[in-house]
Amino acid sequence: MGSPSIGRLGAGKGAWHVQGVHDDASDGLLIPWEQLSADALRGVMEEYVSREGTDYGHAEVSFDAKVAAVRRQLERGEVVVLFDPRAGTCNLMPARDVG
Repeated sequence: MGSPSIGRLGAGKGAWHVQGVHDDASDGLLIPWEQLSADALRGVMEEYVSREGTDYGHAEVSFDAKVAAVRRQLERGEVVVLFDPRAGTCNLMPARDVG
């Protein structure tokens, strides 16, 4: 079984959103984002948007704007928090990729 992975943050229809295909979401535990402390949630979102290889297209977008965009996706249920107990890490995943 593959370990949880995450796609990339990209632009689509003028909005910044989490993209990607998860190789095996069955290894992780879904964690309701509302149950994370504000600091923990901010840390997960900041870690995600700061990953190397993240593609934002041609537009300049501030770090805080990227974090805010991810937060809105969590609030809309488009993105979920997945905890990998083997690695002890949290990842953000598009909800559609978690079965």
